[in-house]
Amino acid sequence: RSTGKSQVSAPTIMQVYFYDRSTGKSQLKHPLDDYFFALVEEERKKIPDRRKNTPNDKAVGWLPFTADTGRTYYVSFQHNVQTYYPPWEMKFYKAAAKIQRWVRKKQGYTQMLHRMAARIQAAYRGHVVRDAVAAWKSECAALCIQTMWRMYKARVEALMERSALTIQSCWRMHLCRKEF
Repeated sequence: RSTGKSQVSAPTIMQVYFYDRSTGKSQLKHPLDDYFFALVEEERKKIPDRRKNTPNDKAVGWLPFTADTGRTYYVSFQHNVQTYYPPWEMKFYKAAAKIQRWVRKKQGYTQMLHRMAARIQAAYRGHVVRDAVAAWKSECAALCIQTMWRMYKARVEALMERSALTIQSCWRMHLCRKEF
């Protein structure tokens, strides 16, 4: 939405001024300054009434406001906090402390559970690795036994073959001698 006003910088004095095209006038003050200053003054006038509505000294710094829904909420501009519950009522402090205690206890319990889970996982991983090493050792032992057995069988077969060759060569020598 255009108001017909524009912001212009004066080149010689380096100040911002506002020019209204409809009236042809320029001014240094923003056109909506009066409206916002009136709003601020109106709110400042309401502050003493709001402070009267707070029941005791614990409410110092807290100002009640009414939301669009009609519900009252309290704001502390000092601490930049907003709450729907009256902050000066001790039961809310006690409730908050109880909730915080429960959350911290729950966090401690959760951390303990995490530590326990890590221990269980470490034990399980160790068990798996030990089983793998034992399986490897037994497999290696089986491989060693199989290798030794195959070597023995190969030696026996080689010996048998040499023995057969020796017998055959002796027999052939005997036959050859007989012929001569």
